[in-house]
Amino acid sequence: MSFTKNTLELELLNEFEEFIGLSFEEISYKVSINPALISKKASVVAIVNRMLDYKSLDKKELENKVAPMQLSLKTVRLQPNGKPRESMSFENVDFVEITEETWQESKLREKFVESIFLFFVFQYTETLDGKILLFKGVKVWQMPEKTLNTDIKKLWNVIREKVNNGVILKEKKVGNRIVIENNLPGKNDNNVAHIRPKANDGNDKIELPDGQMITKQAYWLNNSYIALILMDMPAVNRRHSNYQKNDLILSKELINSLNTKLSEAVYPIEEFIIKVKQVIPSFTTLDVNRNLLSTLGYKIDKRFVIKDHLESVDQYLYDIIFSRPYFSVPNNPVFVTSYVKRKIDNYENDYKLLKIEKNQYITNNNLLKGGIVKQDLISYKTAVERFVEEGNFFTIRTLKQRFTHELDEYGFEDVFYESILMRPGRLKYLKLADQIVFVKSLREITIDDFVAYLLINSKSMSVDELINRAWSVCNLEIDYDYAIRLMKNTSYFYSTDLLKLYETKEVYYKEIYD
Repeated sequence: MSFTKNTLELELLNEFEEFIGLSFEEISYKVSINPALISKKASVVAIVNRMLDYKSLDKKELENKVAPMQLSLKTVRLQPNGKPRESMSFENVDFVEITEETWQESKLREKFVESIFLFFVFQYTETLDGKILLFKGVKVWQMPEKTLNTDIKKLWNVIREKVNNGVILKEKKVGNRIVIENNLPGKNDNNVAHIRPKANDGNDKIELPDGQMITKQAYWLNNSYIALILMDMPAVNRRHSNYQKNDLILSKELINSLNTKLSEAVYPIEEFIIKVKQVIPSFTTLDVNRNLLSTLGYKIDKRFVIKDHLESVDQYLYDIIFSRPYFSVPNNPVFVTSYVKRKIDNYENDYKLLKIEKNQYITNNNLLKGGIVKQDLISYKTAVERFVEEGNFFTIRTLKQRFTHELDEYGFEDVFYESILMRPGRLKYLKLADQIVFVKSLREITIDDFVAYLLINSKSMSVDELINRAWSVCNLEIDYDYAIRLMKNTSYFYSTDLLKLYETKEVYYKEIYD
């Protein structure tokens, strides 16, 4: 290695010394972030990213310092006792891959052998005003080889054994909910790491090699092990910043002008600031606070500014989406935010919304009036998953030529049936030329997989051949220009002179020189 962990750590400690001992709020204002506008879940990550910008440290520059190793930047929040409340996720579990690899070649081992971890550490401390979060410093760390070849290897072996023998999944009632328990290694089974769910929601599942469906899982470093890694860091002493935040005082005239300008019940924070700037040009993100919002009849919820009378942005969205039989995505800044898009995705995954046009959905309540319940939708998806052969790509058009289901009798457009099949499960899909192509696969798929399917034991394929094969095998319509772009976006060798795709560059040379 061209660096030492101690040297890099000392260098970074010198860079970030001015932040050590400052509170989360003080650092936020120092780096021009309004702490009131950051969600609790993403707050520390957002602050660290801005701290790096403030010190003109590019992540790529840090990565170069540890090359050829990989740099993994992580944030940690310690309790006053020096132990983090949460364990730390670091990698998704590929259950198919783990059954096919050896320990020496495993992705889990590779992750730790090739990674240098950079921890940005914050710690809560007790004060007369309650707990405050202070920046403690940075720690550069690499998994000890002994730990890797004992505890981590043991975890990998146990997972592999249980997957090969068939994971045991059991339903358990917890309050009013039914949860699915499994016999995969938890935090109490290993001193260093464990696996547990990490998914968008309970509907975000993957298929196990034995055909069972399980909520997506990730590897996690135990919080007790994180505490051991960081235990030699010096205690943090409270310091104070000289920064003074002066709240903006609104006159009655400004309040009236703003009330006229602010006509919506909900704004993304960025949109709210744009609206206010039209009245107060000097207004910035740092001027937003709860007192100011309260004066205007608003409050903060997640990354939104909402009217005081609203319970939450989630309830607002639910009422808009499910108040009518059909939901059309409004031309509204709220509905182009990533948060709302994820919310709609989650409703789709739970079969509460089914797409019937590009930006229009039918609600589950409306389907129920027509006699269609959630189980009917799941039944359709399950029947398709059982009908199609693994590895064969298809579109709804090709599926309808050889598959029937009672749900077909309702005569919905193809996009409705596509919406059902796109839910997490055994089918994976690609969007190609504004069309959806499906395949039954245990793994995630790429354009390479689709092109490999079209090659059909051929070593090469012209643009015209790709177009014809895409139509003949799965009724996928591709024009000439799109076919060329598709070929160029694969890892196969594409000849711009011959307008032809080759399995390898060697195959290309053999064709032109033989």
